Amino acid sequence: MTGMTGMTGMTAMTTAAPLVPSCTCFSLCNSQNATSFLNAIPDIVDDVQSPWVSYLSVIYGTNFLLPFELKRLEFFYSMGTRWQNMSVHLDAVSWPMAQCAGSHALPSASCSAAECGIWTKNHESNRIPIFEKEVGVQVLFEHGVSVGTIVRWRRTHWHPRPNHTNVEIFRTSGHPGISLAPYESCTCDRSGGPAYGCWFLKAVGTGMYINLQNTLVLPYKRAGIDFLAGRYKNDTGTAAPEARSKTLRSLFDRHISFISGHFGHDTIQVRYDELPHPVSEVVVTSRYACATNPELKYELYRRTPCVPIPVHLSKGGMCNCQRKSVLLNCEWR
Repeated sequence: MTGMTGMTGMTAMTTAAPLVPSCTCFSLCNSQNATSFLNAIPDIVDDVQSPWVSYLSVIYGTNFLLPFELKRLEFFYSMGTRWQNMSVHLDAVSWPMAQCAGSHALPSASCSAAECGIWTKNHESNRIPIFEKEVGVQVLFEHGVSVGTIVRWRRTHWHPRPNHTNVEIFRTSGHPGISLAPYESCTCDRSGGPAYGCWFLKAVGTGMYINLQNTLVLPYKRAGIDFLAGRYKNDTGTAAPEARSKTLRSLFDRHISFISGHFGHDTIQVRYDELPHPVSEVVVTSRYACATNPELKYELYRRTPCVPIPVHLSKGGMCNCQRKSVLLNCEWR
């Protein structure tokens, strides 16, 4: 999990609230919602009685320390079925974040100022405001409603991680614009053709992480692809293999995983810098699967959010992903 390698801090648990909140304080369905949310919440949580401690405990168990910088979080869950399943062992911690349907929140009663105030307590009144033009959102849906939202804030600096550290991630097999390509593969057998790799969105706050092993950092995506292609041709005397699919996405991205694996990298940290709000991606090569689960076959993972490498829970333990789901998932129970 990003920025938490080796942490063993213990935090106090607050009293759990009812299973389903009777009202909501926030939503993250669009950039306007997200801007209001970022401006409202405190930068730092340092009080064990803060409701944010309960929220963080659902995701990280006892593996986080106070004070905790909320601005490190890039992903926030919606209050829905997945959140309830995640927090069931804490008697279902209430979290007043509305679910989204499209770019709008599902109807719900608004909490009182006092009820919302406990989530915005200790807000620093003198900090620099965040403007909507600086904020981008990527809402992740399952069965028509949101599971959570990745919030990208332009001022947030890109912090690639070193070799053999952990990074929190998310991925989906059914989201417009970021859904998995049918030829995506990082299994060891490579029966899906040239190894396109398994692609993740970096998202601190999901509570799911992979270890980067031997990683390559590409701060500029298009320039990085050109660099890798040239390096491969100089090393082998031939161009990298053509992708089986001729889609723009396949042609644009195909070299990252194949060539990086050729040069001994298990993962690649890529910053898609050409977007208004740059996207941080993590790509897993088939080399990684060959070292961890070489027996797993391509057809088992075709068009699924699950991957043939270990995914860990930040609160402890391994993630057992259900392949029929749309989003990367764990058996939270």
